[in-house]
Amino acid sequence: MEQISNKATYLAIAALVLLGGLFILVPMILSMLSSIVSDDDEEFDSGYISYEAVGIPQEVMRYYSIVEEEAKKLKIEQYIPLILAMMTQESHGRGPDPMQAAEAKCGGKTIRQKPDCFSSPQESVRYGIKVLYDRLKAVDPLLVTEKDTSKIPDYENKLKIAVQSYNYGPGFINWMRIKGTTYKTYSEALAKQFSNEMKAKLGTNVYGDPLYIQHVWRYLNEISGVASSPLGSARWAQLEAVIKTLYPNKLTYQLGGYD
Repeated sequence: MEQISNKATYLAIAALVLLGGLFILVPMILSMLSSIVSDDDEEFDSGYISYEAVGIPQEVMRYYSIVEEEAKKLKIEQYIPLILAMMTQESHGRGPDPMQAAEAKCGGKTIRQKPDCFSSPQESVRYGIKVLYDRLKAVDPLLVTEKDTSKIPDYENKLKIAVQSYNYGPGFINWMRIKGTTYKTYSEALAKQFSNEMKAKLGTNVYGDPLYIQHVWRYLNEISGVASSPLGSARWAQLEAVIKTLYPNKLTYQLGGYD
């Protein structure tokens, strides 16, 4: 009986110690989390801009693995939502040229005019992503080397110029350039002006899509105010520390969350 009594006493003491630790730990964790998600944190004002794709049809999503593979190869995986939005606008994922990249590859000829331009729709996707990469780099190399958009001057404007040039061709970049990597502010009016000038120059009734940015952006939802991770780099490190405290053997971060 005495052994049982002693064991019960030890268990009671251990429980009290554990509860005491929790009373200390829980307020500390709550305090840390409150600090992490505080609206007053300067990092929420970092100017970081990213996008998520919305309303993407299944015909486009079937190419997701190729988009992801190619984007990672070029180290521009932050533009995967943009690529999906562009493919949705270009073709809704249908036909032999889902990225409508034949004109860029085959001397201005469409896939109808040159059916053998691509050996498969997958080749169109890969080529189209490479064209986008080249346009981004031509506007500003930082667009393809810097993940933190808050460190890219005039980021959103440059991004729109690069995307519009996917539709218009590289000539639009120089037309918008003031000097170096300084550009006019993109607008629908300027896009229409360029189109009109090219129509007059080429003697055609149509030149590209002056509303291309508007048409692509309807498939994007802007996420602003966080740095290079879901909560901002410093905040994310703090949150990881809290989770490691609670679950020291369970933290495995992947792109989609925790395992």
